[in-house]
Amino acid sequence: MNVFIDTNLYLDFYRMGQDKLDELNKVFALHDYGQLKIWLPELLKNEFWRNRSKVVADNIKEIEKDYKPSLPHIFRQHVDQKTFLKTVSDANRLKNKIFEDIQQQFKDETLAADLVIKKIFDAAIKINADDATIDKGKRRFDLGNPPGKNKSYGDAVNWECLLAAIPEGEDIYLITEDGDYKSSFIKDDMNEYLKYEWKTKKKSEPHIYARLSEFIKEHFPQANNLADMEVNLIIKELEESASFASTHHVVSKLLKFKDFKQDQIFKIINIYFDNNQVRYIKDDPDVKSLARMIIQQGDEEKDPEGILETFRVMID
Repeated sequence: MNVFIDTNLYLDFYRMGQDKLDELNKVFALHDYGQLKIWLPELLKNEFWRNRSKVVADNIKEIEKDYKPSLPHIFRQHVDQKTFLKTVSDANRLKNKIFEDIQQQFKDETLAADLVIKKIFDAAIKINADDATIDKGKRRFDLGNPPGKNKSYGDAVNWECLLAAIPEGEDIYLITEDGDYKSSFIKDDMNEYLKYEWKTKKKSEPHIYARLSEFIKEHFPQANNLADMEVNLIIKELEESASFASTHHVVSKLLKFKDFKQDQIFKIINIYFDNNQVRYIKDDPDVKSLARMIIQQGDEEKDPEGILETFRVMID
């Protein structure tokens, strides 16, 4: 599953709360565990770094100035007005300290959005725009073919990068709010020219979503909780393990989690029974340690078939 996230969506995460950043973390985890591929054209990354400071500055400018209330005389005459002014002064000092901390985090690239976006940029599949691809992008823009606007070739070159890099026969999933990618007639549908071009040249289907949450909800409905999703993806890795080395690697990842849900527990137990690459090394210290953790957390009341006891006998 090939995913392209537009620049403006990355930048939007500087305006959003932690719940929205979790959506980006989910996409990173899905990429990291091989459920999808995030593609990153070189020009998109450059555009992001060009615009990051402006987006952060615009987002915080309303609070940059100190609060200086204009007080009517009747307010000034109140016995508590000095206490009020002191509270305002203290609040401004604290606000300025927070502002300075944010500026330092911005310099250090350690804002909450920075940490997630840099992970994605490091892990994504990079697409370098060579001279030929840039020339194609310029030509499509000059001919008036989408995407592209404001005398900027960036979107056009990014599209040419995707056409060149993604294998024929594989669908693409675009996550963007940019109107250049969308139909002028059918709401939330893809631009007809881009759709026709992709189908013709790549022999596959293009898909478009305005939000990451929409994409995740449709294709990964089980990903409501980031931690649960990661556990489930690792369990799937264990299920598909084809070597002892792979089993040890996956077990080491599962051992980092302290709690498992009951459906996850019974899924892992079934893997111990069904996958030879797990069962044959059940007595290795790490594999046995995971098994004992699973047994401890298992709820026998939800185990009418006695699988937990059978598993306990197998492990001990």
